Parts: sequence; structure tokens; C-alpha cells
Amino acid sequence: MFSDFFKGLKSLFNGHKTVMKQAFQKRVTLEYPEKKRDVSDNFRGRIEIVKDENDKLLCIGCGLCKKVCPCNGVINIEKQTEENGKLHIRYERDEAQCIYCGNCVENCPQKALKFTKEYEFATDVKSELRKIV
Repeated sequence: MFSDFFKGLKSLFNGHKTVMKQAFQKRVTLEYPEKKRDVSDNFRGRIEIVKDENDKLLCIGCGLCKKVCPCNGVINIEKQTEENGKLHIRYERDEAQCIYCGNCVENCPQKALKFTKEYEFATDVKSELRKIV
């Protein structure tokens, strides 16, 4: 009976010792969302389509991103030629189904897709995750 009492007392002492040791060390937790963690350059955040300095899409509509995507129906590309012969590309991505594998970004011959460092894009409305450019 006394041995159980002393084991409990030792356990209580060790617990208080751990708490006091941690109380005076630097905090490890981050006060999210007020303070946000910096992500590395290799981070796979939201995928965006790249435009040049004249605000024109770099995408040529080859469809390679759609072919290498393991998720069917995530990427849709429509090419339309206007009356003046100008090519218009409609690029659509469904971020709700995307697994962010990076195949589309790595295989794009024009480097028209890139990962951003944005990681907060949760929403209650699923239609907001459909990006059309």
C-alpha cells in the first residue's frame, strides 16, 4: 500500500517537473490564423495559370495537362478560333477533385501552370473551387 502511494507521489512529482521545465522554454505552437507559417519554395499549393506581361495566357491549349492528370474531369480545355483568326482558350480546373500531384505543372510545355504558396482555400460552396480562365 505504501509502495503504491510513493509510486503515485513520484509520478506526480515527475509530471510537475515536466510542466515547469516546459513553462520556461520557447513556445512551439503558432498562433494561427493571426500568424502564418512560411512555406518552402517546393510547396504544392493552389495551381494557377500563368499570364505574360500583356495579360495573355501562356497556355496554347495542347491538352497535355489533361492527358497526364490522374483524376478524370479535373481539367477541361476548349479552343475557339474567333472570326479574326485569333485563338481563344477557355481553361477550367475543378480544385475540389484535384489531388495536387503536380503532373500538369511538370508536363506543361509552355510552363503555363505553376504552384502558388496559397494553402487556405477551404470553402462551404463547392462551386467556388471551379476556376475558369
